[in-house]
Amino acid sequence: MIRFLFLCLSFLFAGCASRTIKLDYPETWSSTETNPRWVISHAQELEPALKSLMDRRAGQGYEAVSLADLDSGTLSKRLKTMQLGRRRGDCLLLVGKTASLPGVTGQYHRMAGVPSDSRFAMQTNSSTPLFPVGRLPAASPAETKRLVDRILAFEQRRHSGETNKTGTLLIGNPAAGSKRVKSADLLVSTLARVLVRKVDPAWQISGAADVPGHPFASSPADFPNDFRNQLNQPYIVGGYFGHSSSHTLCRTSGGLGSLSGLIRHSFGKKSWDELSESDQRGLFISCGCYCLANDDAVGYRSVFAQGGPVAFIGATGESYAAIGFLAAKGLVGQMTDRPPRTVGEWFMGVQQAIATETMGRPLFYAFDRFDGSEGELTLPEQRREHLEMWMLVGDPATKLF
Repeated sequence: MIRFLFLCLSFLFAGCASRTIKLDYPETWSSTETNPRWVISHAQELEPALKSLMDRRAGQGYEAVSLADLDSGTLSKRLKTMQLGRRRGDCLLLVGKTASLPGVTGQYHRMAGVPSDSRFAMQTNSSTPLFPVGRLPAASPAETKRLVDRILAFEQRRHSGETNKTGTLLIGNPAAGSKRVKSADLLVSTLARVLVRKVDPAWQISGAADVPGHPFASSPADFPNDFRNQLNQPYIVGGYFGHSSSHTLCRTSGGLGSLSGLIRHSFGKKSWDELSESDQRGLFISCGCYCLANDDAVGYRSVFAQGGPVAFIGATGESYAAIGFLAAKGLVGQMTDRPPRTVGEWFMGVQQAIATETMGRPLFYAFDRFDGSEGELTLPEQRREHLEMWMLVGDPATKLF
């Protein structure tokens, strides 16, 4: 197995890459219309709690468009009539729980028939988004105000002169649970060293990894504390790469296995509330499964916590390892000396990586057999369904830089 993995690594940047997906932009962008549109869809009763955010966006040069009390189908038609995505920087913010304002029905593979926020940004026969879509999962004026206040406080802190580029990277046991698979550890640690070297020196990156040989490796005894300490630090961009569930961002068991063993480390929904209060935590991305599976999932809960991030990217379903690696490449690839300015631009960068980053066929085979479809779906098929599966919680216009 180890020899096979070394073969995979040798093909990592080789030419025999699996097919990518063509993006629908920037060909669709107009060169004559400059002011981007910030479209917000919400219940009328929430508008007073949203006014300060609307005023902020208008003051930043957006053409702010408010659409109240539209169902998903009507909203989708209105966006197409407006040709949202024609201007570079266009974005959509949904306000409400997924039960009251669901996404558009997905089309591809496991997402067929499943609501998808990102589908609002896709043309009828397309699989790549034209603009970023975010959601504030608020059910009441009080919840809306809480989320808006967190966004404005974060932006005010950044506007006050803080331009630091800080990031945190967290990596769980690739085999999950308490067992260790040396070949998986070897693959993840080797790929991680390649990715970390791509981060621009302007960035201050720290992390914790439950993976021997990883650049941010922690001992099994130290990993739980290191994990939480990283999330307690200020970061503009953070990421977790490992196994998750709807109620747990990261869990490691000891002794008896991942399902029935004694829990050695768990970071669940309520753990966000245990972090120190901060307005210096920006965008967090998780490649784990089911982080946004329902309105009470761990990803949605993160943005309500005073110690959580101001925005969260994650999957509504079971996300495969090959796509997680492509997303990681997209995340790290944006850690340059001139990074994208807004949360939405970072999200689009990750989506673009999912669609277009190449991957050698042997490496895809290794990922897919170890933690994927086990040969049922090709990489292009996985790209399409994950572009519908991955969502953004937060305002895509939130300024990080």
